[in-house]
Amino acid sequence: MPDVRPTTIKLISIYIENAMRFHKRVTNLHAKNSGLPFSSHFYVTFVYLTVKFAYLINVLLNFFTMNYLLNVSGSHAQAEKREKIFDLDQNQDQNPEIYNNNESLIDKTYRFYGWHVLKLILNGNDTELCGFFPRVTVCDFQV
Repeated sequence: MPDVRPTTIKLISIYIENAMRFHKRVTNLHAKNSGLPFSSHFYVTFVYLTVKFAYLINVLLNFFTMNYLLNVSGSHAQAEKREKIFDLDQNQDQNPEIYNNNESLIDKTYRFYGWHVLKLILNGNDTELCGFFPRVTVCDFQV
């Protein structure tokens, strides 16, 4: 039986050389196309920060979409309901020029639905006061 060990070692070394050459070619190609050094850690950091920025844009777009679909700045009846719930007139002595027109103040206050609800939650207020969240849902089973 002939000794296959030198032939096997030669084939393995050729395979490794080809793989290293291919990796170098692909790395150089990507680096030239994007302008980023793919071999450094900067690429991973760049991708991480890009994804985080995309998530932030997604959250902001969801706030605007929710505001648009729920028509938060809505009708005069909704504005009166909000005025009664939050009793804006009690703070009239702090900024009287702002509180002269409660309806416009309410529309400005509720222009961004998600932001307002987030402020309510962070201030420790219950979200049922804002009148937007359904507190009762239809369920077919006993809880």
